[in-house]
Formats: sequence, C-alpha cells, structure tokens
Amino acid sequence: ASALYNFAYLAADGWRRCDGPWSTTLGNPSRSTYCGASESVGFTVASAIDGLAMGTVVTQMRTDDASNIINNGIAVDNLIGALGSALFPAGSAINTRVSATLAPTVSINSLSNDGRPQAQAQTLEQLVAASPASAVVLPSPAGSLGLGQGSSASRTLRVAFTGTPNASSGTAQFYECDQDSQGAALNCAATQTGTYAIAGMNGTRVMRFAGHAPTVMNHNRIYAEVRNAPGVATGDWVYQARESKPDFKAAVSEQKRLNPTAWAAMKAQLGL
Repeated sequence: ASALYNFAYLAADGWRRCDGPWSTTLGNPSRSTYCGASESVGFTVASAIDGLAMGTVVTQMRTDDASNIINNGIAVDNLIGALGSALFPAGSAINTRVSATLAPTVSINSLSNDGRPQAQAQTLEQLVAASPASAVVLPSPAGSLGLGQGSSASRTLRVAFTGTPNASSGTAQFYECDQDSQGAALNCAATQTGTYAIAGMNGTRVMRFAGHAPTVMNHNRIYAEVRNAPGVATGDWVYQARESKPDFKAAVSEQKRLNPTAWAAMKAQLGL
C-alpha cells in the first residue's frame, strides 16, 4: 500500500501518509473519508451508448471540459483512425461519477516525486533563496518552480522570487509555459507579478501565492514544509502541495468512464 498510495494529507494533527484503508459507505450517493482529512460525497449515473460509433463517443468525452482536464485539446487522430466505424455493442454505457469535497484540503500528491531536493531547500526561506527570478533565463523553465496547469491543460504555471523578503511574505514573478505530452515545460514567458505569503497550518508552515491569472485546476499549488513527520518523510523537506480552491465549482468534480462492456469492445477493436 505504501508504494501504491504514495500521498499524504494535512490533517488536524499534522501530516498523514495515506496508506488506507479508507472508510466509504455503500449506496448511491456514497460518503467517503480519505486519510482522516478529506470528506466527500458522490453518486454515479450510467448513460447508454449502445450502437454509437466509438470514435464519436471518444471525441465527445475528450472535449468535455467538465469531466476531462487531463488530455483535453491533445491530438488523438491515430486513436480515432484505429477505431474506424466500429460501434459499441449492447450493454455499453458511460458511467458519470460526480463527487463533492465537503471542505478544502491540503495534500501532497507524491511523496516520492514532489519534494524539492534537500540540498536545495529544507525550509521555505531556503526555497525562496534558491529560486530567484534573476537566475531564470527565458524561454527555459530552469530556475523557476512549478505551480501546475495554467490557463489550459496544455499550459503550465511557474514562479520565481523577486525583491527582498521579510519573515512571512515577499514578491514573485510568474511565468506561463507550453507543456508537452510528457508534462515538460518549454517556451516560457513572464506574465504577472504577484506575492507569496508564509503561514502556519495544523502544525506546519505553508506558502501560498497571489496575483497570477486564474488556472484551470480545481486546486492551487502551494509549497509546504514536512518536518518531524515519521512515516511520511525522513528528515526535513519542502514539498509542492495542493490546496483545493474554496468554492463550489472547485469542490465538485465529474469523471466519465466506459463501463466494462464498452471498454472490452474498444480494447478488442484496438487489438489491446
């Protein structure tokens, strides 16, 4: 479980690694509590797609802004071509899952990959000192820090620090870059100037940013210290974390998945 679910939530008593088990009620809707910190409710609705062209359904699913923020806008011509004129068989459906998080949360998506190198920073102040805007040479992303997706799923937001910081705040320069199919940033350009602020939360310290353009994500990327957290990380670290946006639109998510019958038919058509 530790290898599969390599993430953590900031609970009332500090950082908790989410190895499970998690409590979930049966029924539709259902209620879940993840990691003792994130409570949500959700329900699933099935929509029949019997006899519809596979290519048409895939096109509609991937361009649905409400349920697809992963590959919206990325070319899938080869996939559509491989599906050809194939139709979904009887019993095929799209399962639409709607979930609502009941309160904002702070989490680390990957304890293996989202930490800054300890040689670079073990505190937020060291992170600021290690990432000055003066060291960023555009259009390269080098020297700036990632803040997740920017104005679209194919754009990424980044930041570096400017000015002379005080104990809890300072100024920042934001950048937006193209993002390739592997998630790498390129062709970066400076955008807005803004600020950052460091504050305490549930026994730890977090850094939040203000002044950049709205992002397409349902959360804001922040940076957080992980210290004295046995089972979560050894030693002192600074991690990129995710704080859910405190509004209804961000709290509600929608995901669409083919049911087993539809997915089996698509795999057969693709020779998988």
